[in-house]
Amino acid sequence: MNPLPQSLDQIDRDEFAPRHSPLDGPGQPIALLPGDGNPLDTPGHIDLSGEWEMAAEMSPDERLGSDWSDAITANVPCSVHTALLEAGRIPDPYVGLNDEVAYPEGFRTWWLRRRFRHPGDATHLCFQGVFDACDVWLNGHHLGSHRGMFGEFEFPVDELLLEDNELVVRLQPAPFNLREGEDWRFFKGMNLGWMDTTTFNNSYGWHYINLPTVGIWRPVFLEARSPLRLWNPFVATLDTEAGKVLLTVQIEGPDGAWQGRLSGVVAPENFAGRSFHFDHAVEGTGGTSEVRLELTIPDPHLWWPVDHGDPDFYRLCL
Repeated sequence: MNPLPQSLDQIDRDEFAPRHSPLDGPGQPIALLPGDGNPLDTPGHIDLSGEWEMAAEMSPDERLGSDWSDAITANVPCSVHTALLEAGRIPDPYVGLNDEVAYPEGFRTWWLRRRFRHPGDATHLCFQGVFDACDVWLNGHHLGSHRGMFGEFEFPVDELLLEDNELVVRLQPAPFNLREGEDWRFFKGMNLGWMDTTTFNNSYGWHYINLPTVGIWRPVFLEARSPLRLWNPFVATLDTEAGKVLLTVQIEGPDGAWQGRLSGVVAPENFAGRSFHFDHAVEGTGGTSEVRLELTIPDPHLWWPVDHGDPDFYRLCL
């Protein structure tokens, strides 16, 4: 006998039903010790934010390894328009009708370059946010492309790093898709490029200023990697009066059995108080393992909303 077919409503209910939650199941209680403990042994991190060169148009053959006599300074992270404004190339787009002067700059191809010395033990080049689409070169090698304002991406670069290095990013023009033959007059003649990607669509003119832009809008850095990596740390309050919190974190290890230590420091972020630390042995076998720990902060300072107390909070470093 054939089962009755499911309705689309039932299929949606099944597809979007609650699944595993970080709060599912207890954590292993461990003691917090007074003080910061030993400094955390973290992989090398080299920040590439700061002054970059920025120039418009031309081909990769003309830009890579050449003299950018037409470049201005861009203080990355920033948008193209912010760099142009700081360099005096455009008027303030938020004054009068200056946005019409600045508007075309978002639809050009822009190049950004950062030169740096050998970064020691760094192995990965990491971007936390580029709008909207880009290509990346390191020392003349095309590392790859990316599209999406909110997606972080990275490249392994340990075999490409030299004593002196040249990092070049080509920013593609902001999405442009002029709607033709639209029945609804609100959209007639409007650039609907925001429909082709993920962005702040209110920068396309009907809510605020009409000024789509591009740029490296979040940090860029080089990072060394340890054999174990932490993913998706999550902290949940279990008992405010007792100061109990649940920490869950996923640890990705190499193939086969692995062992390590998970260290953490809990320190006051915006008030004067005591710091605490822990050091916990972890192990797994291939793939990713989840660690669940229950921590108790003595005499906890709580975060209170406006008019109810001080908004104290702690920072946890793993």
